[in-house]
Amino acid sequence: MSILNRSSEPAQETTLEGQVEILGDFRRTIFGDARAGRHSGLLLKTDSGPVTIHLGPLGYFVKNNFQIKAGETLSVIGIRVEREQVLLLQAREVRIHQQRLRLRDLNGRPLW
Repeated sequence: MSILNRSSEPAQETTLEGQVEILGDFRRTIFGDARAGRHSGLLLKTDSGPVTIHLGPLGYFVKNNFQIKAGETLSVIGIRVEREQVLLLQAREVRIHQQRLRLRDLNGRPLW
């Protein structure tokens, strides 16, 4: 997995699969703006260790009838980013069972 490059090169996506350990919220300020609200995230237990996954606002999951539960196995596509000294994977797409939810477009822009 590659960490987001601060140069003009595009970030490289990676796909991870693992078991959901912890679900929770991120403070909005971790992601560079002070707007009110929280974004959902999770800790994914992978073969190479735990990875923090940034998803998006809970309302987007509710609107799309997409539910994630602790203990489930999921697959996530995204890019590694570092925000305020926190290294995480910013998810573009999440898959559980036969369901798929797109969170961002190919340029990383949110779909909510």
